[in-house]
Amino acid sequence: MATEFDTDTALRDLGDGHFEGAVTDRWMIGGGPNGGYIASILLRGLMAVSPQPDPLSMTTHYVGRPEQGPCQVSIAVSHSTRSHAFMDAALVQHGTVRARSIAVFGRRRDDQPYDVDLKTPAVTPPGVGVPVREVPLSESMPLMSFIERFTYRAPNSADPFAGNGAHAVVGGWTRLNDRDLDTVAVPLFTDCWPPPIFMRRGPGLAPTIELTIHFRNNPEPGWVWCQFQSRVLAGGYVEEDGEIWSERGNVLAMSRQISRFTAAPAPPSASAS
Repeated sequence: MATEFDTDTALRDLGDGHFEGAVTDRWMIGGGPNGGYIASILLRGLMAVSPQPDPLSMTTHYVGRPEQGPCQVSIAVSHSTRSHAFMDAALVQHGTVRARSIAVFGRRRDDQPYDVDLKTPAVTPPGVGVPVREVPLSESMPLMSFIERFTYRAPNSADPFAGNGAHAVVGGWTRLNDRDLDTVAVPLFTDCWPPPIFMRRGPGLAPTIELTIHFRNNPEPGWVWCQFQSRVLAGGYVEEDGEIWSERGNVLAMSRQISRFTAAPAPPSASAS
């Protein structure tokens, strides 16, 4: 049986690198579709066309705001060698490009050394932690159907929307409610926690402008540890670095995105008329 994510990223092949699909309302965040979800739709098209099996790098620019409804996906191989395919993808709605990706595909060589000067940030056994509370909803924070698709376990009870000046770091054990992580879902997972800037500055809107993903190992079943950190908020924009780790301690993907941050309006004071 197809899962929600499989259904909501499905593409109908029209031939010659053209596909039809639909953006659904099950992955909304901040009033629009989640950026990782949109990138996963594009990745599904890229994987269907690529002459090489493994995505290595993918950068998506959100040039317009996608919306719920039909979409068209166009894929092209801009350059191909014996080892790599350099590709372009676009998601179009109502004749307007809403997201555009460039990607590099190759073939992961499992016979090569695996050497990582980096330790998994997981601090609890898989699946162990504190359930993350729901997003605080208000007129300034529209319905977040996206988080209903996930189960989250944080290492402590810190509120990811606290805005208390703490370090801008969020994450913990994560999984979709009805399926394991696979390659096409990696972009979704690189954008699946509340923006870490909320921990430091409080909730607001943080639409993704650009998302880059490096695919480092084949996905593994079970829980994955997602961790995200922001270090600089300047000029209304904030970067976010992410890591996705398997239960066995293998780094599966690394990401960086830049988002436009707008703080939620302060609630009216009790003395306001």
